[in-house]
Amino acid sequence: MTWQLFSPDLPFLNQITVSQVKNGFWECISPYTTFVGTLISVSAAVLIAREARKITAEQKRIAQEKLDLDLFDKRYKIINGYNKYYSTLLSKVLTINDIQAAKTEFHVDYIFFKVFFQDKYKEFFVSARKNLYKLSDFREGNLDRRQFTKEQRKEFASLARNTSPSIFKIRDILNIYSPLFVKLPPNHVIERQSFSSFVNDIFTKIFTKPLKNNASTAVPTSHPEPQPAAPEQAQ
Repeated sequence: MTWQLFSPDLPFLNQITVSQVKNGFWECISPYTTFVGTLISVSAAVLIAREARKITAEQKRIAQEKLDLDLFDKRYKIINGYNKYYSTLLSKVLTINDIQAAKTEFHVDYIFFKVFFQDKYKEFFVSARKNLYKLSDFREGNLDRRQFTKEQRKEFASLARNTSPSIFKIRDILNIYSPLFVKLPPNHVIERQSFSSFVNDIFTKIFTKPLKNNASTAVPTSHPEPQPAAPEQAQ
Protein backbone atom coordinates (compact mmCIF):
# COMPACT_ATOMS: atom_id res chain seq x y z
CA MET A 1 0.00 0.00 0.00
CA THR A 2 1.34 3.45 -0.94
CA TRP A 3 0.38 7.05 -0.16
CA GLN A 4 0.99 10.14 -2.31
CA LEU A 5 1.67 13.37 -0.37
CA PHE A 6 0.00 16.57 -1.55
CA SER A 7 0.54 20.10 -0.23
CA PRO A 8 -0.37 23.41 -2.02
CA ASP A 9 2.03 25.38 0.16
CA LEU A 10 4.97 22.98 -0.18
CA PRO A 11 5.10 21.76 -3.77
CA PHE A 12 8.14 19.56 -3.23
CA LEU A 13 6.07 17.29 -1.03
CA ASN A 14 3.98 16.40 -4.00
CA GLN A 15 6.89 14.32 -5.32
CA ILE A 16 7.14 12.11 -2.20
CA THR A 17 5.43 8.74 -2.11
CA VAL A 18 5.08 6.84 1.17
CA SER A 19 4.98 3.03 0.99
CA GLN A 20 3.95 0.65 3.76
CA VAL A 21 6.71 -1.97 4.45
CA LYS A 22 5.88 -5.27 6.14
CA ASN A 23 8.49 -6.70 8.55
CA GLY A 24 7.20 -10.29 8.72
CA PHE A 25 9.27 -13.53 8.66
CA TRP A 26 9.04 -14.14 4.94
CA GLU A 27 9.77 -10.54 4.16
CA CYS A 28 12.99 -10.81 6.26
CA ILE A 29 14.33 -13.93 4.61
CA SER A 30 13.25 -13.22 1.07
CA PRO A 31 16.60 -11.57 0.16
CA TYR A 32 18.42 -14.79 1.17
CA THR A 33 16.15 -17.39 -0.43
CA THR A 34 18.16 -17.50 -3.63
CA PHE A 35 21.41 -18.04 -1.75
CA VAL A 36 19.90 -20.72 0.51
CA GLY A 37 18.39 -22.54 -2.46
CA THR A 38 21.73 -22.53 -4.26
CA LEU A 39 23.49 -23.81 -1.14
CA ILE A 40 21.01 -26.65 -0.74
CA SER A 41 21.36 -27.63 -4.38
CA VAL A 42 25.17 -27.66 -4.17
CA SER A 43 25.13 -29.66 -0.92
CA ALA A 44 22.76 -32.22 -2.36
CA ALA A 45 24.95 -32.56 -5.45
CA VAL A 46 28.05 -33.07 -3.27
CA LEU A 47 26.32 -35.74 -1.15
CA ILE A 48 25.06 -37.56 -4.21
CA ALA A 49 28.52 -37.46 -5.79
CA ARG A 50 30.09 -38.76 -2.56
CA GLU A 51 27.67 -41.67 -2.31
CA ALA A 52 28.16 -42.47 -5.98
CA ARG A 53 31.92 -42.52 -5.44
CA LYS A 54 31.50 -44.88 -2.45
CA ILE A 55 29.32 -47.20 -4.52
CA THR A 56 31.83 -47.15 -7.36
CA ALA A 57 34.72 -47.88 -4.99
CA GLU A 58 32.79 -50.77 -3.40
CA GLN A 59 31.95 -52.23 -6.79
CA LYS A 60 35.60 -51.94 -7.80
CA ARG A 61 36.71 -53.67 -4.59
CA ILE A 62 34.22 -56.50 -5.08
CA ALA A 63 35.30 -56.94 -8.70
CA GLN A 64 38.98 -57.00 -7.67
CA GLU A 65 38.33 -59.55 -4.93
CA LYS A 66 36.43 -61.76 -7.36
CA LEU A 67 39.28 -61.50 -9.84
CA ASP A 68 41.81 -62.38 -7.13
CA LEU A 69 39.75 -65.40 -6.09
CA ASP A 70 39.38 -66.57 -9.68
CA LEU A 71 43.12 -66.23 -10.26
CA PHE A 72 43.84 -68.02 -6.99
CA ASP A 73 41.62 -70.90 -8.08
CA LYS A 74 43.59 -71.19 -11.32
CA ARG A 75 46.91 -71.10 -9.47
CA TYR A 76 45.69 -73.60 -6.90
CA LYS A 77 44.71 -76.00 -9.68
CA ILE A 78 48.25 -75.85 -11.07
CA ILE A 79 49.86 -76.47 -7.67
CA ASN A 80 47.37 -79.23 -6.93
CA GLY A 81 48.40 -80.85 -10.20
CA TYR A 82 51.96 -81.15 -8.84
CA ASN A 83 50.65 -82.60 -5.58
CA LYS A 84 48.41 -85.17 -7.28
CA TYR A 85 51.16 -86.30 -9.64
CA TYR A 86 53.64 -86.61 -6.76
CA SER A 87 51.14 -88.55 -4.62
CA THR A 88 50.43 -90.93 -7.49
CA LEU A 89 54.12 -91.68 -7.98
CA LEU A 90 54.45 -92.55 -4.28
CA SER A 91 51.73 -95.21 -4.48
CA LYS A 92 52.70 -98.76 -3.59
CA VAL A 93 51.34 -100.41 -6.73
CA LEU A 94 50.98 -98.71 -10.12
CA THR A 95 50.30 -99.61 -13.72
CA ILE A 96 51.69 -98.00 -16.84
CA ASN A 97 48.23 -96.60 -17.58
CA ASP A 98 48.08 -95.01 -14.11
CA ILE A 99 51.43 -93.29 -14.62
CA GLN A 100 50.65 -92.11 -18.17
CA ALA A 101 47.23 -90.76 -17.17
CA ALA A 102 48.68 -88.89 -14.20
CA LYS A 103 51.51 -87.51 -16.36
CA THR A 104 49.09 -86.27 -19.04
CA GLU A 105 46.86 -84.58 -16.47
CA PHE A 106 49.88 -82.96 -14.83
CA HIS A 107 51.24 -81.68 -18.15
CA VAL A 108 47.92 -79.94 -18.91
CA ASP A 109 48.19 -78.04 -15.60
CA TYR A 110 51.92 -77.38 -16.00
CA ILE A 111 51.70 -75.52 -19.33
CA PHE A 112 49.57 -72.78 -17.71
CA PHE A 113 51.99 -71.83 -14.93
CA LYS A 114 53.60 -69.13 -17.13
CA VAL A 115 50.21 -67.43 -17.45
CA PHE A 116 49.36 -67.26 -13.76
CA PHE A 117 52.79 -66.96 -12.12
CA GLN A 118 55.57 -64.42 -12.55
CA ASP A 119 58.69 -65.31 -14.51
CA LYS A 120 60.86 -65.11 -11.40
CA TYR A 121 59.22 -68.33 -10.13
CA LYS A 122 59.78 -70.24 -13.36
CA GLU A 123 62.86 -72.10 -12.15
CA PHE A 124 60.98 -73.62 -9.20
CA PHE A 125 58.20 -75.01 -11.40
CA VAL A 126 60.67 -76.34 -13.96
CA SER A 127 62.85 -77.92 -11.26
CA ALA A 128 59.85 -79.64 -9.65
CA ARG A 129 58.70 -80.94 -13.05
CA LYS A 130 62.15 -82.41 -13.82
CA ASN A 131 62.26 -84.18 -10.45
CA LEU A 132 58.76 -85.54 -10.97
CA TYR A 133 59.65 -86.86 -14.43
CA LYS A 134 62.73 -88.61 -13.04
CA LEU A 135 60.60 -90.24 -10.37
CA SER A 136 58.02 -91.13 -13.02
CA ASP A 137 60.61 -92.80 -15.23
CA PHE A 138 61.80 -94.86 -12.29
CA ARG A 139 58.25 -95.98 -11.39
CA GLU A 140 57.52 -97.00 -14.99
CA GLY A 141 60.23 -99.62 -14.65
CA ASN A 142 59.35 -100.49 -11.05
CA LEU A 143 55.59 -100.63 -10.68
CA ASP A 144 55.27 -102.59 -7.44
CA ARG A 145 57.00 -100.89 -4.54
CA ARG A 146 56.56 -103.96 -2.35
CA GLN A 147 58.96 -105.89 -4.60
CA PHE A 148 61.78 -103.34 -4.54
CA THR A 149 65.26 -104.63 -3.95
CA LYS A 150 67.53 -102.88 -1.49
CA GLU A 151 69.15 -100.84 -4.27
CA GLN A 152 65.77 -99.89 -5.73
CA ARG A 153 64.55 -98.74 -2.33
CA LYS A 154 67.61 -96.52 -1.95
CA GLU A 155 67.16 -95.05 -5.44
CA PHE A 156 63.47 -94.46 -4.85
CA ALA A 157 64.14 -92.75 -1.51
CA SER A 158 66.78 -90.54 -3.15
CA LEU A 159 64.39 -89.47 -5.93
CA ALA A 160 61.62 -88.78 -3.42
CA ARG A 161 63.98 -86.72 -1.23
CA ASN A 162 65.03 -84.64 -4.23
CA THR A 163 61.43 -84.04 -5.27
CA SER A 164 59.80 -83.14 -1.95
CA PRO A 165 61.62 -79.78 -1.34
CA SER A 166 60.68 -78.49 -4.79
CA ILE A 167 57.02 -79.40 -4.17
CA PHE A 168 57.09 -77.59 -0.82
CA LYS A 169 58.65 -74.55 -2.49
CA ILE A 170 55.89 -74.07 -5.05
CA ARG A 171 53.36 -74.48 -2.24
CA ASP A 172 55.03 -71.50 -0.56
CA ILE A 173 54.78 -69.57 -3.84
CA LEU A 174 51.02 -70.20 -3.89
CA ASN A 175 50.76 -68.65 -0.43
CA ILE A 176 52.25 -65.42 -1.78
CA TYR A 177 49.29 -65.05 -4.14
CA SER A 178 46.67 -66.01 -1.57
CA PRO A 179 44.05 -63.22 -1.12
CA LEU A 180 42.43 -64.76 1.97
CA PHE A 181 44.92 -66.70 4.03
CA VAL A 182 47.53 -65.35 6.42
CA LYS A 183 50.99 -65.02 4.91
CA LEU A 184 53.77 -67.21 6.19
CA PRO A 185 56.04 -65.64 8.84
CA PRO A 186 59.47 -64.32 7.80
CA ASN A 187 61.22 -67.43 9.16
CA HIS A 188 59.01 -69.81 7.17
CA VAL A 189 61.96 -70.76 4.93
CA ILE A 190 63.88 -72.16 7.88
CA GLU A 191 60.77 -73.94 9.14
CA ARG A 192 60.14 -75.37 5.68
CA GLN A 193 63.73 -76.58 5.41
CA SER A 194 63.45 -78.25 8.79
CA PHE A 195 60.21 -79.91 7.76
CA SER A 196 61.78 -81.03 4.49
CA SER A 197 64.64 -82.57 6.41
CA PHE A 198 62.13 -84.35 8.60
CA VAL A 199 60.30 -85.69 5.53
CA ASN A 200 63.59 -86.78 3.98
CA ASP A 201 64.41 -88.74 7.13
CA ILE A 202 61.01 -90.40 6.94
CA PHE A 203 61.61 -91.32 3.29
CA THR A 204 64.96 -92.83 4.22
CA LYS A 205 63.53 -94.88 7.07
CA ILE A 206 60.50 -96.12 5.14
CA PHE A 207 61.86 -96.78 1.67
CA THR A 208 65.27 -98.14 2.64
CA LYS A 209 64.00 -100.37 5.41
CA PRO A 210 64.24 -104.04 4.37
CA LEU A 211 61.04 -105.98 4.13
CA LYS A 212 60.31 -108.18 7.12
CA ASN A 213 60.21 -111.91 6.67
CA ASN A 214 56.68 -113.11 7.18
CA ALA A 215 57.84 -116.60 8.24
CA SER A 216 57.10 -117.17 11.89
CA THR A 217 59.92 -118.17 14.20
CA ALA A 218 59.27 -120.81 16.83
CA VAL A 219 60.04 -119.60 20.30
CA PRO A 220 60.49 -122.27 22.96
CA THR A 221 57.97 -121.93 25.73
CA SER A 222 60.24 -123.63 28.27
CA HIS A 223 63.93 -124.16 28.82
CA PRO A 224 65.19 -127.23 26.93
CA GLU A 225 67.13 -128.54 29.90
CA PRO A 226 65.21 -130.22 32.73
CA GLN A 227 64.82 -128.03 35.75
CA PRO A 228 65.86 -129.31 39.15
CA ALA A 229 62.95 -130.40 41.27
CA ALA A 230 62.38 -128.91 44.68
CA PRO A 231 63.65 -131.08 47.55
CA GLU A 232 61.00 -133.20 49.22
CA GLN A 233 60.00 -132.12 52.63
CA ALA A 234 61.03 -134.34 55.53
CA GLN A 235 58.32 -136.63 56.74
